[in-house]
Amino acid sequence: MRDEYDFSKARRARDVPHLAQLQAEAKGKSRITIMLDNDVLVAFRSRP
Repeated sequence: MRDEYDFSKARRARDVPHLAQLQAEAKGKSRITIMLDNDVLVAFRSRP
């Protein structure tokens, strides 16, 4: 892994056609990351 990366030529997702389409299709949804205890996951997954 590099110490530094050059993002000077990076483009926003809305400026890349296929990524813009994916974002448009996902309106009303947000991706989040959370940490849960394994017991909570087991209980949630066992629900009908």
